[in-house]
Amino acid sequence: MGRQDRTQAEKRSVRGSSIGGFRSRRREWLQVGGTAVAIGLAGCLGNNDDDEPQEGYDSAIDDLVANAERFQELADDDEEIATSDIETLEDRLSDAEDSLAIAEDDEGLQEQVGAARDVVAIQRELIEYQSKTLQFENSFEEAVDSWETEEFDQGDAAFVEALDTIDDMRDVIEDLDAALAAAETDPLEEDALSYDEAVWHYIGLDSEAEVTITEEFIDGYREFTQMLSAGIGGAELFVTGEYAEAAELFAEGTATGIQTKEIFEALEENPETPDGLSLNVIEMRQLTASWLDALEYFEEAAEVAQTGDIEEANELYDQGLQEVPE
Repeated sequence: MGRQDRTQAEKRSVRGSSIGGFRSRRREWLQVGGTAVAIGLAGCLGNNDDDEPQEGYDSAIDDLVANAERFQELADDDEEIATSDIETLEDRLSDAEDSLAIAEDDEGLQEQVGAARDVVAIQRELIEYQSKTLQFENSFEEAVDSWETEEFDQGDAAFVEALDTIDDMRDVIEDLDAALAAAETDPLEEDALSYDEAVWHYIGLDSEAEVTITEEFIDGYREFTQMLSAGIGGAELFVTGEYAEAAELFAEGTATGIQTKEIFEALEENPETPDGLSLNVIEMRQLTASWLDALEYFEEAAEVAQTGDIEEANELYDQGLQEVPE
């Protein structure tokens, strides 16, 4: 999120495990002080103190424009945010605030300084949004990595954290929208600081619907991993002869898989699903359907095994393996 067709999904994968013939095949989805010293030296060299407010204002504007340009690159280019980006943006904003404190001493700059402070408020919310975007991406990647290593509880907790971060991002979008509405940037000559577009323009989304759709996709992805967790757990029990317990887990996986398939079907039919996410939605729906077919065989195999017909049960189990997506 925070960029065009935000999907929150840059490095994701659908992966499984091998357990006694229960083989799931991998599918990739995922991926300050210098200014003060300079001013001091200027005074020592005999520069007029009247120049300092103007210099402070100009310095602040330079920092705010640099930030604005970087924010727009992140929104337009679907570029991944990095911790270094956040630090640079924060440093520039801090420098701009310090410079505006110097500039406000000039009565003739009061209107421009007030407008620049409105820009500072907007950029502070944009930084917070980008920070939440980075937090979301890290949580999602942790969830997928934990699933790959079959640390399902840890992975599920990371999925929950990612979903919670989306809620936080909604709050930031609301605060950013309020800052944009309150801003009076007409006194500023720089086009980059006009901030007269809708909130979505500055975070690379088309509407609130994209936030909701991303949330639903992540929720479906989480359900998918829970389905596989139940399936793998059932397989472990099946190969050790604990057929009744295996049947229960296979049934649990099937129930979760049905819900998962419904989520992706709804997203596939939703005309507001971004093009950049639609192919992933289709793939996840197809993968879920294939696993549901496999789980149906596995559950039947466990039930037949309880009657004592192990040969028939193994045949059903092998048929289920044929349904596991490659």
